[in-house]
Amino acid sequence: MSVVPRELLELGDSLAAGDSAVEHRTAINRWYFANHNLAVVQTAKALRGYQARGDGSDHAGVIRALRSSKFKSIAMLLEPLREARGHADYHLDAANEGIPCRWCEGHVGGERESMEFTAADLDALRAVAHKCFSRIASM
Repeated sequence: MSVVPRELLELGDSLAAGDSAVEHRTAINRWYFANHNLAVVQTAKALRGYQARGDGSDHAGVIRALRSSKFKSIAMLLEPLREARGHADYHLDAANEGIPCRWCEGHVGGERESMEFTAADLDALRAVAHKCFSRIASM
């Protein structure tokens, strides 16, 4: 059974409505991967010379390709989703505080002392995920 990126986006929406941190973190993961997978396909169609490698380097690679093209605004939306996804997947609790985390560098500390995603974070990330998805789909 195949899965299309829109299904991942919609699953993220469903998970974000849940009450647990696990659901919220998984929602962010699904929003990012919906956008990443669509971006890889659409970028290969839109930009001559771009080809996914099929490995972990594709995450930075597709953003780099978009950033250096007329689709820079898409890269600017995809990058914070990637940073949030990294935090959601790898920065699980205080035991992970020593691990470099771009999300924490930009969001935790100062006024924010929690590694958890707030309702406002989820709302903002949902909005970015949908805006990014729409722009990628129309490339």
